Amino acid sequence: MVKKPVAYRFNTQTVLKLDAWNLLLKKDKTIILEEAFEQWESNQSESERNSVKKIVEELQKHQ
Repeated sequence: MVKKPVAYRFNTQTVLKLDAWNLLLKKDKTIILEEAFEQWESNQSESERNSVKKIVEELQKHQ
């Protein structure tokens, strides 16, 4: 059985928001992510922020 990417464990809305970040990660293996995340996170609810932080941490582990 193929293991799904980490992001798919979370809801679709969150996964879609991560698409832009994934493109950044593919272009440049450095984490430009943090800056984008900080801007984005100021507009999100606490629970949404926490779920996305988990995804970002997982993505960073697999760099």
